[in-house]
Amino acid sequence: HALIPYLYSMAYRQHVNDQPLIAPLYYDYPEDADAYRCPQQYLFGTELLAAPFVSPRDVSTRLSRQTVWLPPGRWFNFFSGEAFDGACWLDVYGTLAETPVFARAGAIVPLAKPAPHDLEIHVFPEAANHFELYDDDGETTAYRRGHAARLPIDVRWQPDRLSITIGAVTGDRSLMPASRAVRVVVHAVAMPGQIEAAINGATMRPAAAFEAGALTLGPLTMTPADEWQITLQTAGTLAAAKDNRAETCRRYLRLFRLESDRKAAIDRDLDLILADPARLGSYGLTDAQLAALRCAVGRQLNVGQK
Repeated sequence: HALIPYLYSMAYRQHVNDQPLIAPLYYDYPEDADAYRCPQQYLFGTELLAAPFVSPRDVSTRLSRQTVWLPPGRWFNFFSGEAFDGACWLDVYGTLAETPVFARAGAIVPLAKPAPHDLEIHVFPEAANHFELYDDDGETTAYRRGHAARLPIDVRWQPDRLSITIGAVTGDRSLMPASRAVRVVVHAVAMPGQIEAAINGATMRPAAAFEAGALTLGPLTMTPADEWQITLQTAGTLAAAKDNRAETCRRYLRLFRLESDRKAAIDRDLDLILADPARLGSYGLTDAQLAALRCAVGRQLNVGQK
């Protein structure tokens, strides 16, 4: 349900441009040999990359592993906000109920909320971008005669400044909700020193909540004719690399088949382990457990050729 706004926009893109929703990496990176070596992952529309777990979980870790190739550029774990430099291979661990998803720098991903018509727009930093949220009546072919609507979303990026514009709907505005609550979630940023916002040119102060490296603005009730402009600014660098290593290690430990006293010892010594990963060899871990924790501590493994 949450992905419907994104999926419908991508479906229209496929209809117009013959660009599939799901595509192999070599579609966008035909000159990169690594793009042909990752058959278990795919581009998911214009903004995302998915790499589902396809191997059984390990008995001792209760985790599956997927080796992912990230193309050149900056990428973010969609769920945690953790940042990665691309042109690398990395091991990702998780349960079979999870799917690793990465957003490219500047990604704009509109998601639906449980309440009908409400919208949550996820934005990732470090690049400029443009996205058009598409809608029509969902039943007829009237879109062929121009009965369609588009909500433009623009992101502009500078190291100390991020600007987001949610524009007025173009096309047939009757196809968009007459009123909807819109939230904007900006991932992987520091708390900005200044938040400026305006609706139709009139300055306003949106509700703002900062948690776990993500800034949520709104909700703001918008009509199809409204334009919402947001500017985040700081004196230093707005992008903030999120260090999830301790959190990831503890999540893995909870799943491991391992005696409670050894789990407690690793948890107690975690700060020392993060500073010196070689310490992991002294806790009697299985090879699979050791590999998973080393990956979590090192953040990126298998950098370079596969």
